[in-house]
Amino acid sequence: MIRKGYLSAAALAVTATATGANAGALDRSYNNISPIFETGNYAELSFARVKPKASGTDTTVPQTIEDVAEDFGLFGAAVKFQYAPNLSMTFIVDQPYGSDIRYSGNPAGSAFGGTTVKADSSAVSAIGRYHMNERVSFHAGLRYQSIEGNVGLSGLAYGGLSGYAVNLGEDRSTGFLVGAAYEIPEIAMRASLTYHSKVTHDLTATESVNGAVVNTGTTRLETPEAINLEVQSGVAPGTLVFGSIRHANWSDVKLSPAFFNANTGGASLINLPDVTTYTIGVGRKITDVLSGSVSLGYEPGEKSDLVSPLTPANGRHWLSVGLKYELDKVTLSGGVRYTKLGDAQPQTQNTSRATFTDNDIVSIGIKVGYHF
Repeated sequence: MIRKGYLSAAALAVTATATGANAGALDRSYNNISPIFETGNYAELSFARVKPKASGTDTTVPQTIEDVAEDFGLFGAAVKFQYAPNLSMTFIVDQPYGSDIRYSGNPAGSAFGGTTVKADSSAVSAIGRYHMNERVSFHAGLRYQSIEGNVGLSGLAYGGLSGYAVNLGEDRSTGFLVGAAYEIPEIAMRASLTYHSKVTHDLTATESVNGAVVNTGTTRLETPEAINLEVQSGVAPGTLVFGSIRHANWSDVKLSPAFFNANTGGASLINLPDVTTYTIGVGRKITDVLSGSVSLGYEPGEKSDLVSPLTPANGRHWLSVGLKYELDKVTLSGGVRYTKLGDAQPQTQNTSRATFTDNDIVSIGIKVGYHF
């Protein structure tokens, strides 16, 4: 029999989805599938607002680089149907990847003035879960994903490529996920491991230089495969500890449209390292209807501070706090996260062109859940 104190605490690990935006590379949702573990029939809506600060100093032509990262919002939704005691199906809507970077300044008098990147995505996942017994379960599903964006290179750091731009038309494609979980319900213990496949997109690419179209064709982009390990356990009635490790193979993600490829010797517009994300936290039941949680997160940076101008940070760490209020079948959750970004040096041709220091992200999220 499940002990009520542990069961209430098990619901505390909710703030990651509310405040985990922009956690690594271009990740915005971590491929979160936590709704599949809710009890019975369940639905949720979540919203987040993210305010990054990313400013630096141009070292090519010494001057201040004003905040290059735009604020953005996120939306998520999920619905789970419990068809039988050992069989369920969950549908999840999220925005897994994105970027919104814009460098101000005169291209003729700054390293990156006028450089931009804009990427948007959305996905719908259908995930089935089967319990072999009370402790062992398996889950698998399909992910239908869309992505689009544009990139513009501008400034002295790009030399003859300054003025190059590519518009990437929306493409939709499908990937899959598969995983397993082991649970000890009496103490709210659960360990789950999930593999998310890469998703291959063939995007219509319109390339231009200084506004004049130079090529229209198709270019391939594969979003990264990833593995998520998540663990939680009750340690005392009303108290839960939880943690996770996620590894995403961002180094395999390349984008090289035909004209850009031919004029750079096969270079890629996307050059990111693999990203491993660690989180650990504790949740505590405060009253019969109110619970709270605190968690820490960490993404190691690379040994070198040289980074892509399109992602001007090298590692990060954060603190998240959250509250959850339960009223009959309705739950209201909210969280705030403060993220400190690692110092970095945006580069081209392995030469530092700027320095970014003392930058951060503040994000806030809310979630409404309903058991029906």
